[in-house]
Amino acid sequence: MIVEAGVTGIVVEWVRGSHVVLRRNPDYWQPGRPFLDRIAVRFVADAMAVSTALEAGEADVSYSVALPELERLRANPRLSVTTASDNYLNNAQVLEFNLDRPILARREVRHALAAAIDRRIITGAIFYGHAQAAGSTIPAALKAYNDEAPFAHPFDLARANRLLDEAGLPRGPDGTRFALRLTFHPGPAFKNTAEYLRAAFTRVGVKVEIADGDLATFIRRV
Repeated sequence: MIVEAGVTGIVVEWVRGSHVVLRRNPDYWQPGRPFLDRIAVRFVADAMAVSTALEAGEADVSYSVALPELERLRANPRLSVTTASDNYLNNAQVLEFNLDRPILARREVRHALAAAIDRRIITGAIFYGHAQAAGSTIPAALKAYNDEAPFAHPFDLARANRLLDEAGLPRGPDGTRFALRLTFHPGPAFKNTAEYLRAAFTRVGVKVEIADGDLATFIRRV
């Protein structure tokens, strides 16, 4: 097996859909690292099963705990819960438009959709307060590169409807202006956000079809 200098672990075993086992890379570039000799990573699709495994001592750490479970797990003296993020990771959820679709290539339409989104619902009801609205795809922690001034699209249904009217996209007999297809990165929070966006866009006359699926399907679609 060829091992790159920057890789901390070497794959010992991989069972698709079940687990992967890594052993310590003796040729890692930083002396004394990594600290662990071996680590086994289990693939668990059910977020509730993750909580159960942590509470039963069957798992030592997880980055996939369901947000509604955090406070309950925090009360367990045997567990340590943190919601801190890595400033150098782009921990942002973004809505990206396919500009090859003529209707989405129009700036006023994108601005209208942005104004139809109440991000307080996303941060509060979907992320349970463990997120904050951002005005840039670059994290605020990277102050030298973060500029949130250009994104000035607060929640304003009246403005959203006005922009769509001015764009020549009137409501039809059923109240619909046009339809969109929305896909999302697999995960409970992303799915819940997609369902919220469907409801939010319906309020301004935009019908949304949600395309669900696993990660491979999502990547193929995008």
